[in-house]
Amino acid sequence: SRYNITVTAGGLSDTVLAVTTLKAPSAAPNVSKTFATSYSITINWELVPCEHQNGDIAGYTVRYGEMGNNMTDTTVLNITGASVTEATISNLTLSTNYTIQVAAVNRAGTGVFSNA
Repeated sequence: SRYNITVTAGGLSDTVLAVTTLKAPSAAPNVSKTFATSYSITINWELVPCEHQNGDIAGYTVRYGEMGNNMTDTTVLNITGASVTEATISNLTLSTNYTIQVAAVNRAGTGVFSNA
């Protein structure tokens, strides 16, 4: 982002250009399970701490896949809204273990995913 900043002091003014670099969130949300059935799970997460948001959070990306596939074959849910901290994953296969990860998203992109 580019900003023109004008400083006036003692009747004199000067304008400088300030440039900031956008960065994706640098920390992952802390995720926990809140409710599970045979075919679905509801997860929730804490907001990424302010010092790691690197801008306004626009939403979250939730990805999940069968455990042991190194997250190469995943399903992705895009959650819009900075204050949304819960998602339900449905249509899961009975007796299958899943890896579920969550990352915050800002204007610069997707941040760090939570540990499996």
